[in-house]
Amino acid sequence: MEIGFTGTRHGMTGAQKVALFDLLCKIDEEFDEAIVTHQGCCIGADEEFAEKCDSMGFEVVGHPPRVALFRSTRALELCVELHEPAPYHVRNQAIVDASSVMIAAPAESTPQRAGGTWMTVRMALRALRAGKLVRLHVIAPDGAELDHSGWSA
Repeated sequence: MEIGFTGTRHGMTGAQKVALFDLLCKIDEEFDEAIVTHQGCCIGADEEFAEKCDSMGFEVVGHPPRVALFRSTRALELCVELHEPAPYHVRNQAIVDASSVMIAAPAESTPQRAGGTWMTVRMALRALRAGKLVRLHVIAPDGAELDHSGWSA
């Protein structure tokens, strides 16, 4: 099972971290196979996701951005496999393409026109609607899972 993740460089809220852990546990119980996770190697939510996945025994694969400004040394250290740095939109699409399930932890509870996290959510929505993803989970700052069925991609 391949799980992709996108989140804000400002990090997840406490409620998002709890919801993420619960979701990862449910996915782990539901699928009787090894879990490999894909994240963007940035400070903030990517780093938090990588640490949680590593602590749960999941493999962590890194898709670092070309721009080094927001790269997380810790997220890079936790990777068992590391892709070549790429521009944000290329690396975000690579995370979606490598995944069966996508998880997003944005800073807002409503879709935004700008921002890498929301760009990746739109990429994941297109992949979900095309049958390339099994699921998309968007975790709001308050920890609730958002209903994305009416969102435009």
